[in-house]
Amino acid sequence: MCFITRSIARSITLKSIAVTALLACSGIAFSHDGQTHPSAADTVMGEVRKIDTENQKITLKHAPIKNLDMPAMTMVFRVTEAKQLNGLKPGDAVAFTADTVDNILTVITLKAAAAK
Repeated sequence: MCFITRSIARSITLKSIAVTALLACSGIAFSHDGQTHPSAADTVMGEVRKIDTENQKITLKHAPIKNLDMPAMTMVFRVTEAKQLNGLKPGDAVAFTADTVDNILTVITLKAAAAK
């Protein structure tokens, strides 16, 4: 009986290790930094409300952000690079993608959009 118990325990442990390794490898294969980044299909329209170049932040009034399961609202985002804010001013229409990076809502891509 003891042999069967040890054998089953070893089998479960080996399967757990295999599953863990598979999941870890899958994450590395699909993303080099552990994040899932939005695709072009996740592009959202918004309007610039405020720009804080010094702190690399932008306040956007935006449409729903599906990949974040977020309704339309106005909120502050971090940008990945301060140069993304160059040439923008409050009132400008923008197209952007956003994701959570290091647990902070971050604009990944940002470009001026044609005004309505």
